[in-house]
Amino acid sequence: MRSSLRSTASVLALLVVTSVSSVAAAQNVSDADRKAARDLYEKGASLQVQGKPAEALDSFMRSYTVFPAPTTALHVAQCHAALGHLVEAEEAYRSLSNAKVPDGSPPAFYAAQDQARQELTAIAPRLPTIRVTTTPDKVAGLQVKVDDQVMNPALVGVARAVNPGTHRVVANAPGYATSEQSVTVQEKDAREVPLVLQRGASPVTTGPTYQPVNTNQPQPQQQPGYQYPYSTGPTWNAPYSTPTKRANGGLYGGGIALVVLGSLATLIGGVVLLEGSAANSVCSQGIGSQTCTSSGSGLVAIGATTLVLGIAGIIGGAIMISVGGKRVPITPTDALLHPKLQLGPTSGSLNWAF
Repeated sequence: MRSSLRSTASVLALLVVTSVSSVAAAQNVSDADRKAARDLYEKGASLQVQGKPAEALDSFMRSYTVFPAPTTALHVAQCHAALGHLVEAEEAYRSLSNAKVPDGSPPAFYAAQDQARQELTAIAPRLPTIRVTTTPDKVAGLQVKVDDQVMNPALVGVARAVNPGTHRVVANAPGYATSEQSVTVQEKDAREVPLVLQRGASPVTTGPTYQPVNTNQPQPQQQPGYQYPYSTGPTWNAPYSTPTKRANGGLYGGGIALVVLGSLATLIGGVVLLEGSAANSVCSQGIGSQTCTSSGSGLVAIGATTLVLGIAGIIGGAIMISVGGKRVPITPTDALLHPKLQLGPTSGSLNWAF
């Protein structure tokens, strides 16, 4: 079962590399494909929480093929680790950790990269290794297979990371009989696998053989940009501007309420002040009594006080709106806890995660 899971993971990994190479830049993904990728991402996240890493890995890899986001790459690495694919997980974590995430990308992408770096430090020491040696060494045409996968003969005698479990190592060379050995390793093991080649005819299947290294041959240069996680892929360009939020939603809302109340108080105070002034004017002409004068003065005082309080409320509310309503970038924590707060530029659906 474990061998079957590993084979499936390897096939899916190759699918990712092949598919990503043929996908245009992420911002050219159609809305329909983007939604499908988002649905796959959410399905994978649900399966991962349910403790179904194999099914989750399939969903995440399909999603990544359509839209190569670092957040998805992080989940791919986590699923590999949960399945015991420590080699694939370590490589995925390392590639994401070393990737160049473009400026202006959503904070969740940077948060995913930071988390990958933390989890990489935990998983790297867990990797077991085997060191295959042959006697005699440096045999012409030597071919070594580990679990039916051809190993580069330059790695003979070199510690090579493998996943925990049982592995079958086979060595062939022209003029020598096949030599093989099975080895079982657990996490953190370092095992030697010595293979003795005996003279005798043995068919050798096609594969790479040992050749001297040409140090004068120019080596390929890694291209800048985000590459996930096995080989060359397209550079990811952020399709959205950096999402933001209000600095203090409560302060902003309170400021609006205070401005509204202040406006009402100013209106009421102004009306009362005018009524009081009119009453005083009538009384000053001798039309009213002493009671009339006192009543007018009281209205003026109430109106003036209400007017001043209303104006103060408007000023105070405006300050609260200015401070609380200031736009600030969403923090990585906000991004991970609320992955759907950002609206896409060309659709009304919530799609923060992508």
